[in-house]
Amino acid sequence: IRILRITGASLTPKFQPGDYILICTWVDKRKLKPGDVVVFHQPGYGTLVKRVQEIYPEREVCWLIGNVPESVDSNEFGEVPFTNIIGKSVMHFSEGSNVDLFSYNHKNSNIEVTKGNW
Repeated sequence: IRILRITGASLTPKFQPGDYILICTWVDKRKLKPGDVVVFHQPGYGTLVKRVQEIYPEREVCWLIGNVPESVDSNEFGEVPFTNIIGKSVMHFSEGSNVDLFSYNHKNSNIEVTKGNW
């Protein structure tokens, strides 16, 4: 699990620059579906966040798009191989929102809740 900060505007209005997403990195990419938001590495572009438009599990690729016409997405660089996908967004929170995060220490069976503004 990783927390990433949105820096671009390609998924506006839902995702704004400064928002955060929690991504699951052990997702079964064959089970992605249209509308899922994923983080992936695209050679020449770096790490990007886009929405799944189409998935082709038999070829292990998907077509990823943004929400705005100016978005750099599969319309520019083509299909994205499953191997490039880092993870799927499982939670979205806006900058300044109050979020309770928790950590679990299995060895000591402790649960720690951390409150804070992001």
